[in-house]
Amino acid sequence: DLHSFPTRRSSDLRFLYLAVKGGSASSSHAHMDAGSFVFDAYGTRWACDPPRPSYAATEKWWKDNGLKRSEVIWDFFSYRNTSHNTLTVNGKKHSIRGKAHLVKRMDSPDYLGASIDMGEIFAEDLSYAERTVAIVNRCRLEVVDVLETGAAPAHIRWNWVTPAAVTLCPDGILLSKDGVEMKLSSAD
Repeated sequence: DLHSFPTRRSSDLRFLYLAVKGGSASSSHAHMDAGSFVFDAYGTRWACDPPRPSYAATEKWWKDNGLKRSEVIWDFFSYRNTSHNTLTVNGKKHSIRGKAHLVKRMDSPDYLGASIDMGEIFAEDLSYAERTVAIVNRCRLEVVDVLETGAAPAHIRWNWVTPAAVTLCPDGILLSKDGVEMKLSSAD
């Protein structure tokens, strides 16, 4: 359920790397990270997974508090959807029973990426949910979410987890790390 799209050798500073995640939180050792992605560009990691506590530490905490893993796993910061590069709808956790399916893989030199059907993850709140994440023209990342709410409106939270310094600008967000900058902007 993980699809990766490197564009050049890793020793090349112009190297771009994208990994896109589908799957289900119900899989063994999975997180609520369907639709999430990791992105590296120009020798820098710009979009990452959150840091995870060790299994030993979390298992000790559960046992010390008389709990079972299945009762509390989705309350841990690094396991829930609000802590990954994915969507959250109406403040809810991803459906544990839902699965995000790969619907298309794009592998032309000018458009490398994947489209993930996230409908089962958000079935309670959305009538349609598809995320496409791609490296475009070997120089930029594009994330496109196509969502349909049905009869009721929905509140959508869009996450980007980064180790970079973040500066809000009038026309987007500037990320800075290791002497390199990257700008995030909305196409509206």
